Amino acid sequence: YLESILKYYKYITGLSLTVDIYLYDDIPAMSISMKEKIYFRSSLIDIKDVAMYLYFPHEIFHQLIGNDVKFVGDGRLWMLESFTEYLQLRYIMHKNKNLANRYICFILERYKDNISNDVPIIAINDESYELQIVATIESRGVLLFHIYFMNVDDFHLKMMLEKLAIVKNVSITVFLQICCEIGINVERLSSDINNIGNYEQIKAGIYENYI
Repeated sequence: YLESILKYYKYITGLSLTVDIYLYDDIPAMSISMKEKIYFRSSLIDIKDVAMYLYFPHEIFHQLIGNDVKFVGDGRLWMLESFTEYLQLRYIMHKNKNLANRYICFILERYKDNISNDVPIIAINDESYELQIVATIESRGVLLFHIYFMNVDDFHLKMMLEKLAIVKNVSITVFLQICCEIGINVERLSSDINNIGNYEQIKAGIYENYI
């Protein structure tokens, strides 16, 4: 299944990837991506489906988003982690739409459960509380990408990734400018990331367009 993920990575980025993968338990998370190296805890071998659809694609996409392309300033974690999580979701949609649908429902439910910890996405940084990151970056931030990129086809997503790779050090202003260039309504998106979310509004956006 790693071959399938690497094939999709090349398809959607236009880039070939050479990366060494290690099983290593002495890491602070289940998986970590470094330049041309990815470390996974050995326990992931026992949960192949979780590894295939969640951990492996996420760390593979971090080879571009986070290692090659750096993000700076306000909104850095949203661009780094929420966008990577969204690319992972695109991979799941490519492989298994029913599973992708269930995963979107899971993220939406996680957001509902943690909505009391929601803050403006633009305000989240490395010093933010863990539950704020769960609500804002791991949940609402991913859902916003899904809603706003609903009609972005693979060609335009690839175009966006190519533009990011050229810039390398990307601010929120540059990121939104590139989003605008592929047809995203950045005025509304900018408002959403600068304010606290609305669960019912996000739920309506998800159900109206996909589920």
